[in-house]
Amino acid sequence: MKKKWISTALVVCMTATMALAGCGKSSDDTDAADGEGSKEKGEGKYTIGYTVNDFNDKWVSYVIDNIKVWDEENKDVNVVLGNGEQDAATQMAIVEDWIQQKFDVICVKAVDVDAAASMAKKCNEAGIPFVAVQDPIENSDVNVQQDSKTCGQTQMEAAIEAMGGSGKVAYMSGVPGTLVSNNREEGSMAALEKYPDVELVANEVGNWLREEAMTVVETWVQAGMEFDAIVCACDEMAIGAEIALESAGAREGVVIAGIDGTVDALEMMLDGKLDVTMYADPEALAREPLETAVKIINGEKVDDYMIQDILILPEDAQEYLDMQK
Repeated sequence: MKKKWISTALVVCMTATMALAGCGKSSDDTDAADGEGSKEKGEGKYTIGYTVNDFNDKWVSYVIDNIKVWDEENKDVNVVLGNGEQDAATQMAIVEDWIQQKFDVICVKAVDVDAAASMAKKCNEAGIPFVAVQDPIENSDVNVQQDSKTCGQTQMEAAIEAMGGSGKVAYMSGVPGTLVSNNREEGSMAALEKYPDVELVANEVGNWLREEAMTVVETWVQAGMEFDAIVCACDEMAIGAEIALESAGAREGVVIAGIDGTVDALEMMLDGKLDVTMYADPEALAREPLETAVKIINGEKVDDYMIQDILILPEDAQEYLDMQK
């Protein structure tokens, strides 16, 4: 039997002791954001909460899809999704509600890792295991993370090689202060140090968003900035950069690099519009935290787990596109 999904925002709103931002939304509003919403506790033998930073993030939507697939395949486990809405207070309210409901394990892909340390501490005090997802979080029982520094370094090196080992690079980061964005940027800057003939001409924030990236690149072009590559901390920003360059008639000769390996990015790569991306495996980021949670429930020993992102060049694009369809 297919498990029922409802909105986490509504679950929290119905909890008398909690007040969650966004409670004024109808179930239709939430469904529009995440596809189906999320389930309430009570259908499986065990309940695992999995809260992410933002349902509206394109790559996170792939993680959510894979969480739902895993949940359907594991009938003894009830997975409840929580939308952090890119707000640490909202994510904290979700975790506090799950603690009150006595979930068996709580997994958190944090909006803010410092705030998430307090969530982990609350779980510790309640005796509920806490699994940190993507970024390590203080006070967590186990970390299932991605090597974002290596990812950023590999991406930048590939972009520089694609432009011939010399030239001018413009960089675009994600949401300021988020650990994954900081680490990807740190890795990229480390790669630049290896290439004395490469100049960093810009470093701007795109907040993970296609539209903001378009605006940033439009400003660069209008200012007459010259660059041989635009390296972005995610595919959505890389797509925005490509669209802006294409619209300005300035696309030719510019290498564009992203991270995530989304369907949109891979299709653009096959069309010759994107040069580099990294496969940030959404299936692994769904599966590994949940399987780690099950091991904890079963009393098994668990260790921190590192997911390595994979370089994708145009000749690899079809293979990774086929994996996601």
